[in-house]
Order: sequence, then structure tokens, then C-alpha cells
Amino acid sequence: PPPAGAPIGLIIGIVVVLLLVAGGAAAYFLVLRRKPAAG
Repeated sequence: PPPAGAPIGLIIGIVVVLLLVAGGAAAYFLVLRRKPAAG
């Protein structure tokens, strides 16, 4: 577990990056699924 004195900014930064990555992946897969399967 991270030390109790971990900078809150670092934690917020990691959470924001994880949210951006997860959101981007979700949007990417939604766009792929929305495309027609003809190919």
C-alpha cells in the first residue's frame, strides 16, 4: 500500500490517467461495434 504521506496530486494524476485510458478504450470499442461488419 502507498505510504500515508503520498502526495495527493500524484494520486489524482494516476486516477485521471486511468479514467482517460478507460474512457478512450470504451469509446474506441463502441465506435468499432457501431461500424457495419461488412468487410
